[in-house]
Amino acid sequence: MVQPEFNEGIQQKLHRGWEKGEIKTRTEKAIEFVTEFVPTFKSATIGGPQLYGAHKIPGNNPSLRVGEVSFPCKFYARS
Repeated sequence: MVQPEFNEGIQQKLHRGWEKGEIKTRTEKAIEFVTEFVPTFKSATIGGPQLYGAHKIPGNNPSLRVGEVSFPCKFYARS
Protein backbone atom coordinates (compact mmCIF):
# COMPACT_ATOMS: atom_id res chain seq x y z
CA MET A 1 0.00 0.00 0.00
CA VAL A 2 1.27 3.48 -0.81
CA GLN A 3 1.41 5.93 2.09
CA PRO A 4 1.62 9.73 1.74
CA GLU A 5 4.96 11.39 2.51
CA PHE A 6 4.84 13.83 5.42
CA ASN A 7 7.07 16.82 6.12
CA GLU A 8 9.39 16.85 9.17
CA GLY A 9 6.87 18.68 11.40
CA ILE A 10 4.21 16.06 10.79
CA GLN A 11 6.76 13.24 11.17
CA GLN A 12 7.66 14.58 14.62
CA LYS A 13 4.01 14.62 15.68
CA LEU A 14 3.49 11.09 14.37
CA HIS A 15 6.47 9.66 16.24
CA ARG A 16 6.86 11.81 19.36
CA GLY A 17 3.48 13.44 19.81
CA TRP A 18 2.45 17.08 20.01
CA GLU A 19 4.00 19.84 22.12
CA LYS A 20 1.96 20.47 25.30
CA GLY A 21 1.36 24.13 24.44
CA GLU A 22 0.09 23.23 20.99
CA ILE A 23 -2.24 20.59 22.45
CA LYS A 24 -3.67 23.13 24.90
CA THR A 25 -4.17 25.81 22.24
CA ARG A 26 -5.75 23.49 19.68
CA THR A 27 -8.02 21.88 22.28
CA GLU A 28 -9.21 25.26 23.56
CA LYS A 29 -9.97 26.38 19.99
CA ALA A 30 -11.83 23.12 19.30
CA ILE A 31 -13.91 23.51 22.47
CA GLU A 32 -14.72 27.09 21.50
CA PHE A 33 -15.79 25.98 18.01
CA VAL A 34 -17.99 23.07 19.18
CA THR A 35 -19.57 25.36 21.81
CA GLU A 36 -21.10 27.39 18.95
CA PHE A 37 -23.23 24.33 18.09
CA VAL A 38 -23.47 22.62 21.50
CA PRO A 39 -23.46 25.35 24.19
CA THR A 40 -23.09 22.87 27.07
CA PHE A 41 -19.74 21.79 25.60
CA LYS A 42 -18.27 25.02 27.02
CA SER A 43 -17.48 23.16 30.26
CA ALA A 44 -15.28 20.61 28.41
CA THR A 45 -11.67 20.34 29.54
CA ILE A 46 -8.50 18.81 28.19
CA GLY A 47 -8.68 15.11 29.04
CA GLY A 48 -6.27 12.23 28.67
CA PRO A 49 -3.36 11.93 26.30
CA GLN A 50 -4.08 12.75 22.66
CA LEU A 51 -4.05 10.14 19.95
CA TYR A 52 -1.13 10.43 17.59
CA GLY A 53 0.50 8.18 15.04
CA ALA A 54 -0.39 7.26 11.53
CA HIS A 55 -2.78 4.46 12.48
CA LYS A 56 -4.20 5.55 15.84
CA ILE A 57 -3.75 1.97 17.02
CA PRO A 58 -1.22 0.38 19.38
CA GLY A 59 1.44 -1.82 17.84
CA ASN A 60 1.73 -2.85 14.22
CA ASN A 61 -1.38 -5.00 13.76
CA PRO A 62 -3.26 -3.52 10.77
CA SER A 63 -6.32 -5.68 11.51
CA LEU A 64 -7.06 -3.32 14.43
CA ARG A 65 -7.74 -0.42 12.04
CA VAL A 66 -11.30 0.85 11.80
CA GLY A 67 -11.05 1.59 8.10
CA GLU A 68 -8.74 1.13 5.17
CA VAL A 69 -7.62 3.89 2.81
CA SER A 70 -5.98 3.48 -0.58
CA PHE A 71 -4.42 5.98 -2.96
CA PRO A 72 -4.92 4.45 -6.43
CA CYS A 73 -3.51 7.49 -8.23
CA LYS A 74 -1.71 10.74 -7.42
CA PHE A 75 -4.71 12.98 -6.66
CA TYR A 76 -7.28 10.45 -5.47
CA ALA A 77 -7.91 8.66 -2.17
CA ARG A 78 -10.46 5.95 -1.50
CA SER A 79 -11.69 4.45 1.76
